Amino acid sequence: MKISFYQKIGHKVFGNYFNKNRDNYHHIKKNIDKARMSIPIDYWMSSAALSGLLTTITMLTVSIILMILMGNLNIVSYPSLSLTELFNNTNQFINEIIVNLKGFILILVGIGGPIILGFIIYFLFQLIPRIKASGRAREIDALLPYAINYISAMAGAGVTPVETFKLLASSKDIYGEVSVEAKYLIRDTEMFGKDIISSMRSISKTTPSGNFQDFLQGTITTITSGGNLETYFKSKADQFMRENRRTQKEFLETLGLIGESYVTAFVAGPLFIIVMVVVMSMMGGASLIILYLIIYGGIPFGSVIFVLLVDIISPEV
Repeated sequence: MKISFYQKIGHKVFGNYFNKNRDNYHHIKKNIDKARMSIPIDYWMSSAALSGLLTTITMLTVSIILMILMGNLNIVSYPSLSLTELFNNTNQFINEIIVNLKGFILILVGIGGPIILGFIIYFLFQLIPRIKASGRAREIDALLPYAINYISAMAGAGVTPVETFKLLASSKDIYGEVSVEAKYLIRDTEMFGKDIISSMRSISKTTPSGNFQDFLQGTITTITSGGNLETYFKSKADQFMRENRRTQKEFLETLGLIGESYVTAFVAGPLFIIVMVVVMSMMGGASLIILYLIIYGGIPFGSVIFVLLVDIISPEV
């Protein structure tokens, strides 16, 4: 990954700090490696800090401008009553305290909100590598049975492991992220001068997929023990294919449960409430605001949540 101009600026501002404290971000570095993001940890964390800082400054500026336009910067003032008038004008004093409290809360939110938002952006940057690594793991697990079948066929034809992984690395359109892992394995072998076993051992430590890690470790054991690679590849392909079918079956069962929940919560439920609210409003006992909130707020929001939920749990195919 090429370092962008924005990342270079962030590194100039925060690079020294993150270079000195890179050990504190070892877990993020592992996720960056698993996501194959190809960016040093100090550059990534510097970009996160810069993004958080710019977000805070921007939102704080907007907040101050809005408060000035609304005339709320002068809303906090000391009560105009003296102590001797306090007991005679208790209600007025309480009203002034309430007004001042509202102004204080408004300013606190206007200043604290941008700061909190900046920290949220900073921590979201730390989650991005983990999210990307998780997505890669799902795709690798889905395509691994087919990739291993291909590897098994190559082994049966007498192709060496290095050439097999090289062919796999050139088939990204077919095998997706599995080809990316093979590409890194070949890089370690051809560019860094490692042998195939050392390369597989290195990739097994950084791959996000537990299944692919297990496959590589088994391959290493088979090679070092002089076992039959073709037989091993066929057995692993059958194993992962069975696991893939089981995963698909479990997903379909879960999807059915989610569908039933959606119909109950956002079809039958709102329909019952809408009918009830309409009848009560005709009798003068309910406000139509509830109806509007359900139709234009509750149902769309719930539908979006369910769509996101299905997208998150959907296995790659």
